[in-house]
Amino acid sequence: MSNPDDTSKKNPDTDARPEQPESPPEQVAPAPDSAGPKGTPSGAASSPEPAAEKTPPETADRTIDGAATTDAPQSAPTQPTASAADARQGPPVQPVPQASGGGEDRPVRLWPLWLVCILVLILSLLLGAGGWMLWQQQQQLRTDVNTLSELRDSVRTERERILDEASTRLRETLALTEERQKATEERLQAQLSQLAAKVLQQSATSRTDWLLAEAEYLLRLANQRLALERDVKGAAKLLEAADAVVAEADDPALYPVREALAQELAALKATGLPDRTGLFLRLNALAAQVDKLNQRVFVAPVETATSVGDASATAETSWDGRLARLKQQVEKYLVIRRLDAPVEPLLSPDQIAYLKANLRLMLEQAQLAVLQQNQEVYQASLDKASEWLQRWLVGQDASTRALLNELEALRKVEIRPGLPDISGSLRLLKGVIRQMDGGEAGK
Repeated sequence: MSNPDDTSKKNPDTDARPEQPESPPEQVAPAPDSAGPKGTPSGAASSPEPAAEKTPPETADRTIDGAATTDAPQSAPTQPTASAADARQGPPVQPVPQASGGGEDRPVRLWPLWLVCILVLILSLLLGAGGWMLWQQQQQLRTDVNTLSELRDSVRTERERILDEASTRLRETLALTEERQKATEERLQAQLSQLAAKVLQQSATSRTDWLLAEAEYLLRLANQRLALERDVKGAAKLLEAADAVVAEADDPALYPVREALAQELAALKATGLPDRTGLFLRLNALAAQVDKLNQRVFVAPVETATSVGDASATAETSWDGRLARLKQQVEKYLVIRRLDAPVEPLLSPDQIAYLKANLRLMLEQAQLAVLQQNQEVYQASLDKASEWLQRWLVGQDASTRALLNELEALRKVEIRPGLPDISGSLRLLKGVIRQMDGGEAGK
């Protein structure tokens, strides 16, 4: 039988580490009542209270914490449980042998219980921290859900606002389009009505209206013919045709028009227009005569003593006709000049050809002026040709005189005379037509 003091000496760890929690002391549970008749080998195990009273004072404090464990029902032996705890915490604690006469229990370690409490506390802290974090996440999630809900509501509100604005603009656009379409339809309807009225008016046009329209066209054509082409004859024929149409209309309101037409026809007939074709041909004939001139009639421009015409006239007065005719025959082959006159140098063939070419060019320029009805150029060309002929020709034979006389006659022709105004009849006719249209519109 061992002393309690020896037991405390054999476990120095329990005294040296007071802060380490120790497991509650192991108690030997009494056997159940059902096993009472058969009994247990040790009679001391059935009476735990006397054993507790004999606990040494050194272990009294240690057994106080484990007193709660002894009050629990003990349905199984305590030794296997203590063995499992000792296996986890350290070497197994051997039960203290008791005396045969009711010996004392040995103290057990209490630190495994404290370790379990610490673990439970740590686990509780971890669970609390995890719960707190989970609560924070739930709060954040709830906040996010609320934010998303607000965003969804704002998006829905904005979408509804945009849809309302778009529908409002669309309605305004449709209304404006309808107004424009209505205005366009009204304008088209008015134009259609006007066209229908014009069609009805055209269908109801009388024969007089057609005759007046034809007369107006003829008068327009006559004015254009006279102004652009200076065709007096064509304009006169058109005026005569218009007068016939107006006369066929047989309307007293057209009397001023016919009066104006008569005056304009008289003015056109009084206008003396040259025959441009005839003038062109006459100038062409003069150019041919210049080419046929005899070379002996061309001399240098000096004063001549006498001319052939003067000699023939003197011969007729002093000699008889026979001698005069003889002289004329001789003059065809001989040129007789007075010895007291200065000698006139004859032109070379080249000079004569050059002179004839210049005369032809002058006559051709006059022809072009006739076609263009340019009075200034025409007059200047003929004046220059006449001057050259009088300067370079000597003698007054029949061909020379005929050439000079023809040039003088052509110079007197006015190729661009003034034209009368024939627009008065057209203005009067337009006024009559306007009055008739106004009267029909009033009806």
